[in-house]
Amino acid sequence: MSVRALLRPTGLQREHGQIAPLMAVALTLFALFGIVAIDIAMLYDERAEAQTSVDLAALAAAQELPVSPLLAVAQAEDYLRRNGWDLEDPEVTITVNVLGTDQVEVVAQHHQAPLFGAFLGLTYDVGARAVAERTVQGGGNYAILVLDETACQAFYMSGNGEVVIENGGIMVNSSCASSAVRAQGNSDVITDLFHLFHQGGVQIIGNADLDPMPSPVMQRVADPLAGVAPPDLATLGISPDSGGTPGSPSTRTVNGNGSHTLRPGVYYGGLDLGANTDVTLEPGIYALAGGGLRTNGNTDVFGEGVMIYNTEWDGSCGEIHLNGNAAPHLSGYEHAPYEGITFWQDAACTETMTHNGNADTVGGVIYLPTARYSLNGNGDMGPLQIIADTVVISGNGDLEMCYEEFVEIASEEVLRLVQ
Repeated sequence: MSVRALLRPTGLQREHGQIAPLMAVALTLFALFGIVAIDIAMLYDERAEAQTSVDLAALAAAQELPVSPLLAVAQAEDYLRRNGWDLEDPEVTITVNVLGTDQVEVVAQHHQAPLFGAFLGLTYDVGARAVAERTVQGGGNYAILVLDETACQAFYMSGNGEVVIENGGIMVNSSCASSAVRAQGNSDVITDLFHLFHQGGVQIIGNADLDPMPSPVMQRVADPLAGVAPPDLATLGISPDSGGTPGSPSTRTVNGNGSHTLRPGVYYGGLDLGANTDVTLEPGIYALAGGGLRTNGNTDVFGEGVMIYNTEWDGSCGEIHLNGNAAPHLSGYEHAPYEGITFWQDAACTETMTHNGNADTVGGVIYLPTARYSLNGNGDMGPLQIIADTVVISGNGDLEMCYEEFVEIASEEVLRLVQ
């Protein structure tokens, strides 16, 4: 064999010579894809961080609404600045818009230099947008707060009367979908605001009218007095005018024409105030240990700075029953922690408090955490707050009540992202 033949390339050698350039191209492409993949992953992380910053900036800004839109804008910019955004950089664009009275929009964008993609002439824009909203759920100038969370007809209005609440409104916590609020007959409710837990429903029968119609709120309103300890009977001591003793309770009855004065303390067996009687309650706390309170006929009851506390004794509770043309002229207790409270029924007592006849001036809080308040009559109820498990108002007369904040009913601020 000649030397020329030995030096001639074989077929296998020719294939190796063709594969090498292909491998070089393939490796180059793989490298480029790897570079792009790394940059994309970094871009994803950058955008996630940008979205988080913008979300939190929008929430921080929304806290200032609706009082100060200018401060809301400043809060968003300040938050972004403190979290690494250079607002002076021409490559950074920040836009903050106040939308209406309760929303703020934050848009942020900057150019991101890629780690490897710059060699390929690639540039990225990293941006994010968020809209935050500030709302207030629950809380308000509630003259009537209905606590029960599930009862149907938790607020029930019937008859031909009209109830007018000045400077305040109604809140109902019930989630009963069919009739958390029910109005029937020719009854009317006129109030500044009417709130209802969003899962609750309204039932109107006949010509009844609610003005305004209940509007849904997302949060229930908590019992503002739930954390207040009730009076201690031993600390109060027995009243000199009590009809009975702890071992032998007996209702104290006041009868006959004329004027009578009662002193605070524990009444073992309760109180029964007869017809045509004028009764003055000296300032203080009147604890009705069993037996409750009953007024009859044309009884007039006067008392400034008093709280009537209805509780059990020997496992028994009595009702608070204001009957006929009885006209209580009462104002709430004047000392903490019971300041402003006029009637308080122990949570262990579920008996309905009934107020019949011509209502008169009762100033203060009527607090029945587990019981119904039933009102049937007409007249001026005075400045008060009714906080009860359920509320029923009936009859053909017109009632007026004026809200006054004796007990603060806290509102809950809700900040949320809506976009």
